[in-house]
Order: sequence, then structure tokens, then C-alpha cells
Amino acid sequence: MFYEEEMDRYHSVQFHYEAGTDNLHLKALAAKIWASFSEADQTEIEPKANRKSRLTGLQYVELVVSQLFSHWHTDQTLCLSTPRAKSNRTTKDFYNPTGVSTPKLVKVFNALEAYEYVDRINHTKSPDPASKDTTSMIRTSESLHELFVMTAATELDVDLNKHTKKIELTEWEVGADGEVVKDKNKKKSKRYLPYDESETHIQDKLKVLHDYNDILRKTHIDIANLEEPFVVRLVTDKAGKTSEQKLAINQTKKFVRRVYGRGSFEANGRFHGGFWQSVGEDYRKHITLDGFNTVELDYKSLHPNILRVQQGEEPVTDVYTMGTEPILERFDLEQQRNIMKLLVMIVLNAANEDKAYQGFRQQFVTPKDKPNDPRASITKKEFNLLTAAFANKHPCLENQIAADKGIQLMNTDSQIVEEIIKTFNKLGKPLLTVHDSIIVREQDEVLARTEMTKASTKVIGIELRFDEKRMTKGRVDGTRGFNDPEFTKSYQEQLMEGPALTKTVRHKQSLAIFEKWKQSKV
Repeated sequence: MFYEEEMDRYHSVQFHYEAGTDNLHLKALAAKIWASFSEADQTEIEPKANRKSRLTGLQYVELVVSQLFSHWHTDQTLCLSTPRAKSNRTTKDFYNPTGVSTPKLVKVFNALEAYEYVDRINHTKSPDPASKDTTSMIRTSESLHELFVMTAATELDVDLNKHTKKIELTEWEVGADGEVVKDKNKKKSKRYLPYDESETHIQDKLKVLHDYNDILRKTHIDIANLEEPFVVRLVTDKAGKTSEQKLAINQTKKFVRRVYGRGSFEANGRFHGGFWQSVGEDYRKHITLDGFNTVELDYKSLHPNILRVQQGEEPVTDVYTMGTEPILERFDLEQQRNIMKLLVMIVLNAANEDKAYQGFRQQFVTPKDKPNDPRASITKKEFNLLTAAFANKHPCLENQIAADKGIQLMNTDSQIVEEIIKTFNKLGKPLLTVHDSIIVREQDEVLARTEMTKASTKVIGIELRFDEKRMTKGRVDGTRGFNDPEFTKSYQEQLMEGPALTKTVRHKQSLAIFEKWKQSKV
């Protein structure tokens, strides 16, 4: 059984302070576990002289046990990280609405371990700047597994984001010297700011997010060709060391929030969350919504075209082709175009040219056991040549290069996506966002195209074109009305060349369980 195997700290999920459950069986199980603690241990967690805290000891146990159950039900080998630092979160934190106390949580973690309900591995701390520290982890033990087997609930009965704020307002933490605070890995430290939830524009945003998450919660979202409920990603650290990371794919990872930056609701604002944003295009092709195949649509060259429109120019179909001859001889035109797509994204986000080049080079860190990526050899001088070619092709954007435009552009594209979400919310239809692209059921493709056109026109005043990531049968059938057999044939060939949309036994079982759960909530 899984509890006899060694715990894998890299196969883990974060702890959710905001989780909750309304399932009576899970609540009864938490009460049973709390009752098994001695009076002394209960008092250690919840001192009798301090019974006015916002959460009782029993509620702390329920918070932990319900999460363990949720993850056990989807993948019994999955570990749960256990926050232990006192500074991790305060009881009066705006983003901790239920007032969870980390010191009390630690006492509950310790009690669950002492009573053999969980197994634990300690945290790691590395002196190597290139290596990351890890938190301690717990996992369901044999005795808790036996209790879970007897519990009439599923992972769908646990809402990991029951009390999560749907909007995050952030800024970089600044030290006394006025410089942005960074950790040992030179990663900037983010600060979360409170805001007035009663303001009209906040209320409007929250309404959209509430309705959107309600639809997502009632929609079965899956990668239908997976045999196991996870995808494996290769993660490379700054030293070039590569490790495998398992990303869980299940119905508990669907919550979406909006994240704003620089302490302003005019900076960023994109929709974040949901496993589909982290799996890559190859996996996204196999996403299903309630068992239906999907199609992904994205705007062509969105950010450069937004800037062109703002500069009084028309949007263009191809932003990234720089002519008929390669700028750098060792790359052919197709390779050069792919390089330009990445370069343009980076130079429009960067605050200056040096940071743009640094960001570009960081994209090509090569694992030690893999051949070097030829793009990693692009020098600063060559980078400047490519950037100059882009400026020459789009002279209206020359002053926008390395001018820190990304944060504003993301705010604009988030407004466009919000308009599309509003329409789908009103119709009760599911839609997934991947920042500047959307994923919809094939039968909703025509609606999506119409709304994408309307949204760009409303937000920036002009219609933007978009691409389809995968040819669909609906698109092929739609061409038959043109009475052009060759045109229809070309679309049919694209459809046949696309990925085989296989649906595994795991997927079908997951969908059946979800449909049964949804019926029980009617």
C-alpha cells in the first residue's frame, strides 16, 4: 500500500488556509479524531483560558483532515505541505478571513503525527543558493487511511478555496534602503495588500468571479487522455539540475482569482488558477468540459497589436516575420520567427534593455545532461540586432521597447477576457482562460469567436483577429457551405493531422463520479 512507500516531497500540494467542507461525514470524522486526543493535548491546542479565538481546536482538525482526505481520494501518494513559520500568516491578515493561526496549526500537525494519523518528513534547508528549501510534509497514515475508507464522501465534498479571496492586490516588498527585498535565490518578495471590498468596481469584479467559479465548480474539467491523475513536468534550477515534478489533475484545482500588481487595479489583473494554465499546449488539446471536446482560441500577436492600436495604427496579422533573409545566419526563418515571438514578449515587458536580455537568456537554461539550446548562444549584440529589426518593422513601437509596458498590457488583456467571461456567465456556459487565450467546448466555438470580436472592440476600439489551436469537425463542416471542395479538403486534412482525442478509463470513471456528485447537489 501507499503508506508503506517512501514519501516523495516533490509530489506534494500546498496547504490551504481557506479550505472547508459542509459534508457531515467528514465533520463527524474530524470530531472523532479530535475526541481521540487526550484532554491535555486538546488544551495544548485550545487553552481553556483562551476559548474566544475565532476557530476551535476541532475546526483546526477539520481544516487539516478534510484536506488530507481530498488529496488521499485523488492520489493516495500525494503529500501535504505544512506551514510552520510564525510569520507565514497572521490571524488578522486580510487574506486570512477565518483567522487561522499558524502556531495552532503546528500543534494540530504535531498531534496528528503523535496519534499516528499522519506520516511526516522534515523540511530541508540548503546552503546552496541554486537549491530551494522545502517545507515539512505530511501524508495519510495507515490508520487514517482505514478511517477514510469508511467515510462516505469524495474529494468533491472538500472546497480547498471555500474562503479564499477572489482578488489579490500585490506589490513588491521594499526594504528600509528602498530596494526590493529578495530571498537567497534572488527572487522578489511579494506583499499582499488589503482593499475595500465595498467599492463598486470591486463589487463588480467579485460578482464576475463568483459566478465564474460557480460554473467551474459545477463543470467536470479534465485532460481526457491521461492514464494517471497527474502530468509530469521537468523543472530545471539555476544550476542546470533537472528534476521531475508531478502536477495533480483533478476537480479540486479549478478555483480562479484575479491578481493585480504594484498596488494598483490598473496593473495586471489577469485571471489565475486552474490546472489548465500550467500543463502546456500539448496537454490542453486534450482538455474536455463535462466530457465534451474543446478548442482553444487566442488573439494573434495580442500585446504588440494592442500597442499598435494605442499608437493609432492598424493591427497586423504577422508581427514576428522580419523579412525573407535570416538576421542571424545560424537560424532559419522559421527558427527566427519563434525566437522573435519570445523576444518581443520579453522586450515589451522589461523595464530596460539589460533586463530584457537577462530575461531572454534565462529562458534557455539547459539541463546538465541535455545538449545546449542553440538560442542560449545569442549574444547581447545579436539580441540588439533582432530587437532593432522589430523596431524597424514596427516604427510606431520603437518607444515601447523595454519601457515596462507589460503590466499595463496584461491589464488590458484581462479586461478583454473579462468581457468574454461575463457573456459565458450569463449563459451558464463553461470557459477556461489561459491569460490571453480561451478554451471552450467545440459546440460553443461560434459564440466564442463572436464574443472575442465584441470584447476587443469594446476594450480597445477595434476588432482583433485570433487563431484556433486545433481544427475541429465543426469548422470543417462550416466550410461546406462555400461550395469549395478544395478548401474543405484542406481543413479536413488539418483535422486528420490533429491529435487523437483519446478518452481513458480513468477519465470516464472520474466523469461518472462527478456527474453522480452533481446530481446529489440538485
